[in-house]
This record gives sequence, structure tokens and C-alpha cells, in this order.
Amino acid sequence: MDRVRSLIGNRRGRRHNRQHPPYPHSGSPSTVNLLGANGYGDDQSTIFARENESLETSANEGDDSADAATLNTAVSEGSTIGDLQRQGYVNRAPRFTSERAMPFVSVLLQRGFFAFPSEESLQLFLHNKRKLDNIDPKRGLGLPLFHAISLNLVKSLFSDQNTPVMRIYKYVMIDSQCDKPPLNSEVVSRINENVSIYKYEFCTILKKNGKP
Repeated sequence: MDRVRSLIGNRRGRRHNRQHPPYPHSGSPSTVNLLGANGYGDDQSTIFARENESLETSANEGDDSADAATLNTAVSEGSTIGDLQRQGYVNRAPRFTSERAMPFVSVLLQRGFFAFPSEESLQLFLHNKRKLDNIDPKRGLGLPLFHAISLNLVKSLFSDQNTPVMRIYKYVMIDSQCDKPPLNSEVVSRINENVSIYKYEFCTILKKNGKP
């Protein structure tokens, strides 16, 4: 019986040694170090806990890298428009629903077409017998915005590309006390001592690819 008891005791001792291998006291890991300070968890949870502690410490010390790390955890590099909308970044551009009618008219005994900012401005232009010397300098009604003149369309049909087919002029009202007239402009009418109406070339339309 004593021999049987000794054999059983030896087997239990060997099994215990396999399950709990001894470590030397100099720098050997303990169960607390493997499972965390509270003795539970696993290696990954311990690593994440340490990373969070380091981020919190660096954030308290004013480290910029902590802010970048926090931003990367909140917004991934592959953010989509839907992600941005869920985070509040929504395009709130205004929607324009109003319309503006700009009359284009031809004037008897004058070349081209005139464009006016409104119907009221056109009616005042007709009321003033197509003259520009009786215009209110504060409102500017009765003054056309643009004057488009066609340039020898028949000649442009047989010419090379980049040939001018239309020239557009712009009318502006300038107060000499505040602004200077545009370059290469001509005086059309003088309203008073300070305010005058100028006309200058706004743009030129060229022929391209054999078509005007």
C-alpha cells in the first residue's frame, strides 16, 4: 500500500509541475502581469489598455500625435459621403428658385441687339426715345447692360478659324469721385458733373472648327 501511495503522489506532483512551470524570481512573468492588474483578461486586452493609457497621458500633456490618433479612431481613411453626412458634414448650398427675365431687343437704325436687366429698364429706355442722357444715376434704369454686334458673317464663312464673328460691349455708369473708367472705354453720355456712362469691349466671339 505504501508503494502504491508513493507512486500516486509522484504522478500528481509531475502533473502539477507541468501545469504551473516554475519561474526564477529574477524578472520572471507572473500571473498578474499576464492577465492584468486585476488578474483577469488576456494579452490583447492588456495591450489595448496600455495603448489607451499612453494616449490619455500624451493628450493630457498636449501631444499633437494623440489628437491625430483620436481622429483616426473616429474617422477612417476610407470615409464616404454617407459617413460625412452621418457626422454632420452636409452640403447646405442655397437653392435658387427665382428667375430673372432679361429682354434682348433690336433697335431701329442700330446694329446688333441690346440686353436690359429688366423689363422696366427697357420700357424706360423706349420712353426716353433710346437716348442715354436722361437716366437716374442712383437706379440706372433705362441703361442697357450689353450691346452685341455681328461682324460680317458672310466673310467669316470663308475664312479660317479664330475669326471674330461677334463683339459684345458693356455699358457702365461711373462716378468719377469713387471709381475710374474701364480701360479702352469711351464716354457715351454725361449725366452730371461726376457721373458718366462708358462703353467698352466686354468680349469677342470667335469662329472655331469651321462654324461660328
